[in-house]
Amino acid sequence: MSQLPASNVLRGAGWCLALLLLASLGGVSPSAAEPQPVASSTYARPVGVLQQVSRPDSVPVPTSTPAPTPAPTPVPPPRAAPAPQPASEPAPPPAPQPATTLTPAPAPPPPPPQRYADAEAAAAIVTLTNDLRTQHGQPPLTADGALAAAAQAYAETMATNDWLAHDGPDGSTLSARAQAAGYNGWSYLAENLYLGFYGDSPANIIQVWVTSPAHLNAMLSDLAMEIGVGCYVSGDYRWCVQDFGAR
Repeated sequence: MSQLPASNVLRGAGWCLALLLLASLGGVSPSAAEPQPVASSTYARPVGVLQQVSRPDSVPVPTSTPAPTPAPTPVPPPRAAPAPQPASEPAPPPAPQPATTLTPAPAPPPPPPQRYADAEAAAAIVTLTNDLRTQHGQPPLTADGALAAAAQAYAETMATNDWLAHDGPDGSTLSARAQAAGYNGWSYLAENLYLGFYGDSPANIIQVWVTSPAHLNAMLSDLAMEIGVGCYVSGDYRWCVQDFGAR
């Protein structure tokens, strides 16, 4: 014989107690007291204890009252947050103004380089050359206009072309320049050249020639009879030409 589960035994005992109670009250006949299906709820309990709740048909089944639904809390409509206002910043200090400076007036342009024929120096060289010849026992030389013109023209040519040579920048020679100036029929020609600072004295120019044997020989030559000197200043320099001749 199989053993009934404890839950079935308990359920059957419960029905019997209920029927006895109704019979004692005289309200229900045994035939009418047969159990009718009712709603029941089974709840699980810890440790496996089972609770069964049964009610007869005459007992109204309580209906569970739903918990009241809480009224919805009104939610204010969303509002746009106010735009943040920029914090007021102190006004920046005024930019420092540059100190007023007086701009000096531009310096005037330098004057153009000086250019002129230095006739005074040329005349002084003629005099000093004759003094030198006298000191060495040679007769003085006669100043000749044609030789002076040839010497002056060549001094300016050298100054203009920044040149210093007996052959000119155009290939001219001493004899060609002398004849071009009108010194014709010559039997002797010689020439000394000088380039130096325009402030040099004529005595210094003579001294420069004296220190050179070739230039000194030209000044003391016993073949020379005439002399012509020309000087020209250009900028800070002076060119001088000393021509000797005989005819």
